[in-house]
Amino acid sequence: TRRHAQHDSAVGAKGAKAPSPKRSRATLSALKREGRSAASTAALSRQTKAAAKKRTAADRSAAARKAARTRSRNG
Repeated sequence: TRRHAQHDSAVGAKGAKAPSPKRSRATLSALKREGRSAASTAALSRQTKAAAKKRTAADRSAAARKAARTRSRNG
């Protein structure tokens, strides 16, 4: 445990690792494509409502059945 604590302390002292160039490029291109406001609360709400509107009663029923089937029974 002491060695573990020493290791954790050393890792923490190094600071955060910089993101990979590939990840940075992907983020930049996504922001250029969509902009910051694409992830705003209003935009996400609009998208959610539009997606919900497209779902049929059968879709909702199937989702509810699956939820009941896969839910945890032990509280």
